[in-house]
Amino acid sequence: QEVANTLMDSNIQITRQTVWNLTRDVIAPRIFDYEKEKTLDYLLGKTEPDKEKRKISTLFIEWDGVWISLENTKDESQKVGHKKEMKLGKAYIGWAQRYGTGENKSYRTDETRYVAGFEPPVVLRTMLQGKIDDVFDYAGVKQIIVGGDGANWIFHDYDEDARVILQLDMFHIKQKVHRCIKKEELKKEIVK
Repeated sequence: QEVANTLMDSNIQITRQTVWNLTRDVIAPRIFDYEKEKTLDYLLGKTEPDKEKRKISTLFIEWDGVWISLENTKDESQKVGHKKEMKLGKAYIGWAQRYGTGENKSYRTDETRYVAGFEPPVVLRTMLQGKIDDVFDYAGVKQIIVGGDGANWIFHDYDEDARVILQLDMFHIKQKVHRCIKKEELKKEIVK
């Protein structure tokens, strides 16, 4: 909507649906082709000559899935096959302070890379590794912390890498505690 409004202020009449259609039909395929090319370069070991890669000791990776309705109406989306899980990945090397002091400090992830798509997890994982390896020495990372909600596709294949520590996110840790422990006092003590 913001793009459409900006263009209308310039006397160019365009709707937000047209902006969406252009993004989906023109821009997105180009980005996808670029991502495929970068992933293929990573798999083939192609790197830019004289490109110095930063050495890092720890890398954080988070994965999640979002179920998306593929049809316009709620009734249609309830039908079998009309929802699909988009998988999202985020890799970063740590946190940097955004603003604030004392207890009011706010942080952001540092040197963040993202992937998202409907592709199989192994494809998205490879794409994310390629994005990381484009800047950092992925093979030289000593510790990789992988976080997620515990879905099989998230932690699958990471057990083959001795550098990886698998970690549930805090929401799902608390959820498991509440489901498994009946005594309220014990729940409060564990969740602290």
